[in-house]
Amino acid sequence: MSCISKEVAKIHLHLDKANQSDLETRGYIFEGYLVVADRLLLGKEAADFFGQRLRGNDIDQVLEELNGSYFYIAKNNGLISFGVDHFGGGSLFYQLEPNFNIYDDPCGRVPSPSYSDEAFCCLLTSGYTTGDETVYTHVRECASGVLYQYDLTTKSLRTKTWFKYNPRSLDEADPAVLEAAFLKFLPQLSHPDAFYFLPLSGGLDSRTILAVALKKKLPIRAFTYGLRTERDFLIAKRVCSELDIQHGTYPITWSARDRYFDDAGFKEMVRSTYKGRSLPEEFDWLAMKHVTRGNFVVCPGHTGDWLTGGHMDRRLLKIKSVEQLVHYIFVKHFSLTATSNRNFQKLIKNKIQQSLEEILTDNEGDLVACAERWNLEHRQKKYIVNSVSKYNYMGFHTYLPFYEKGVMECFMNLKMEYKIHQYGYANVLKNRLFVGDLEKLKTIENTRISLQNELVNHLGHESLVEMMHQLVQAFDYKKYRKRIFKSSLKGYENPAAILSSNSTSDFLQQKVKEAFPLLNRCPSQLRDCRCYEASRHVEWVLEQRVAQMNVVGLYICAFMPYIIEAEAK
Repeated sequence: MSCISKEVAKIHLHLDKANQSDLETRGYIFEGYLVVADRLLLGKEAADFFGQRLRGNDIDQVLEELNGSYFYIAKNNGLISFGVDHFGGGSLFYQLEPNFNIYDDPCGRVPSPSYSDEAFCCLLTSGYTTGDETVYTHVRECASGVLYQYDLTTKSLRTKTWFKYNPRSLDEADPAVLEAAFLKFLPQLSHPDAFYFLPLSGGLDSRTILAVALKKKLPIRAFTYGLRTERDFLIAKRVCSELDIQHGTYPITWSARDRYFDDAGFKEMVRSTYKGRSLPEEFDWLAMKHVTRGNFVVCPGHTGDWLTGGHMDRRLLKIKSVEQLVHYIFVKHFSLTATSNRNFQKLIKNKIQQSLEEILTDNEGDLVACAERWNLEHRQKKYIVNSVSKYNYMGFHTYLPFYEKGVMECFMNLKMEYKIHQYGYANVLKNRLFVGDLEKLKTIENTRISLQNELVNHLGHESLVEMMHQLVQAFDYKKYRKRIFKSSLKGYENPAAILSSNSTSDFLQQKVKEAFPLLNRCPSQLRDCRCYEASRHVEWVLEQRVAQMNVVGLYICAFMPYIIEAEAK
């Protein structure tokens, strides 16, 4: 056990009333789901199972046996133990100074808050902070797979890691083994009339979940949101039509935007999903507003593309130094808003370097493995938590199949060459899952790779167009190409429909300060928080064209006023 801090004066549990009562009467709090013997345990059933396992067993032993998404707090023998699951799908926060605090709802008030300039800078360029940081200087997020124990007698906090996703390039891409891993998806539901409710897009991950459900003959329905003309919308509709799947469509319309994506709607999103270290998750919000609660479990495909190699490209194999890896992460993940100046760029790169230090030690210098784990710990889980908390806020249960423990361990050991461009994943889909009655899932186009043609030659070369794009991206920190050349409208349709009353093309040509007037007050608010570098960056962003923002970067412009307003009071 490592010691984080000693001599903490007092402890405060900032919990909602129900959780506070459970901790006092039952001695523990457990929120989330568990998979036990191919059954999905939800709500009280999952909490009761956790409590049963705690009796007579050490908590670290119990955690090693659990498979699910959750957070927990347990009080026993002068110790308060707390933490989250193996991949960080649950969220729980703690504060060491000036007193020790635990928050199950980090949107609640923080006593005497101070704010981190560096955290706000990371939020502006990537949509999330690095490491366990939040926008609060002293509030930290519980790391995945770590047991935290606060000793009430010695006033010290100690930690023990019980699960760590450390990629090891060991196994061949055996199609039978990978197929067996996927078939662990979708455990049995307790109630006979319950079903899985799948947000279906045009990509591969939700289609894989659909295939497993059909192969295992489990009840499933699907829904899709977006513009009626958007590619994902059209592909999902065709998939359900040809396979006779019940499918709900929730098109984004101007009237729906005015109703849900106004000032009050954005504030509600911030309240319900913001956790002090990343943007709210806006996807599916509109659709779930239309869905009536029922006996179903929402089953999103978060984020199969990360697990199966969709974020890995051949450039990773050419990286030979930590400096090159820092630059790779900076270009790939910190470009939602353009880089305003060299000092700002240096600040972000220093934060990336710091976040890599422990990962580099654990992975013994394997830079490709470091990049994969960094993506999970610093990007994927933060968006996942916000998405899951949004569903919970609306009263829905969730299940995340790609973060089933056995599936993660299977891909953790897969050789890197089988992950690049999702080669091993695509091979299993083409030759094992999308066959027989499910052949149409292979023949219908998808937004990732063509399964009809020969699979991506993972030993071949990238196309000249892809290489040129990467070269330009690596040097164009200020996205001058988007200012000089007319931007493609591809990908901007949904954000434009949500964020603007103008046409997409007119919206993209506006200056940020014209398109997002509420953002104009943010520089002074950030200065009031002593976040001077973040304030300068926002001032610079306000003068840029909307087209110079990454698509997701548009949501930074939309949400920042509400985030700062919520945190800076």
